[in-house]
Amino acid sequence: MSKQNFIKDEEEKMSSRISGRTAFCRECGQSLDSNIDPVCEVCGWIICSCGACSPDCTGE
Repeated sequence: MSKQNFIKDEEEKMSSRISGRTAFCRECGQSLDSNIDPVCEVCGWIICSCGACSPDCTGE
């Protein structure tokens, strides 16, 4: 990967972190924020502190 492509990828990641997403956990109802809570690399859902992400996810 060229340095220019790497920088573009990092800028896109940073942009998505800044804009973020908010949601509520489907299991416990806790509010979620992708700027604070981790995002599952498999399904893309925000992972709650109770461990829940998408009900269709095959794993973290």
